[in-house]
Amino acid sequence: MIIDDTGIIKSLLTLIGLCLFFSSLNFNEFSNYPSCALKFLFKHSGILLVCTIFLIYTSTGCELGLSYKELETLSSNINTKPIIMDSDTDHSKEENSEDDSMNLALIKNIEKEINKLNSSNDKINKGESKKRSSMVLLYSHGSSNNIDMSMISKSISYIHILNVELILLYIIFLAIIIISIITNRNDKIIDIQDYEGKWRYECPLAKLNSSIDLVEFIYIIVVLTRAIKIWNYVYIFKCTRFIAYSSIIWIIMGPFANV
Repeated sequence: MIIDDTGIIKSLLTLIGLCLFFSSLNFNEFSNYPSCALKFLFKHSGILLVCTIFLIYTSTGCELGLSYKELETLSSNINTKPIIMDSDTDHSKEENSEDDSMNLALIKNIEKEINKLNSSNDKINKGESKKRSSMVLLYSHGSSNNIDMSMISKSISYIHILNVELILLYIIFLAIIIISIITNRNDKIIDIQDYEGKWRYECPLAKLNSSIDLVEFIYIIVVLTRAIKIWNYVYIFKCTRFIAYSSIIWIIMGPFANV
């Protein structure tokens, strides 16, 4: 009950983010401004892109995933539906078979709706999120004839809106990074003496670098918190647990070391 297909676009964007980050390691920020600026650009654009994709995965799981307790409640609602007894045994079996088929079709429809998140870029209507909306009101009065799929549609619309907001937020951060690189460009070379007595170039982006490190640290904390929340959920992306593992390592060895 997990989604194996994580989406080719999100996977490619994650790979691009990692490539940008590792490319930044080839530049020395203590040599000159162009080298410092390229390191600053590649490092933070890559990290923020990966964090954005991770946040999309975990947010989708929080909104559309089900805990085992909720799944048991949903199953009990299905199992406790009143069955109308008929004198004709064959007719009763036929009705039970139809109910089972309907329940199976419901589960498949839920999976289909969730998987649409991987490739859908269509225009959506604005809606508010409903807590645990992936399962609430799926059955009304214990009858499979009163299935309410509107709540699932609202959750999917919310996820689409959240994805757009996160992408716009990334674009804003990227614009801030580029503008900062342009405005902090200074032809005057500033050298400082380190603790070993050696002189080295001081990049004017150093203070801003620490500020963005802090933003990235907060980003990762949010990702880890949501990943832990949906740790035992069903109907979530398979990669969610790996995101939690990598976030823990990232906090210890990643931006935390620079804050």
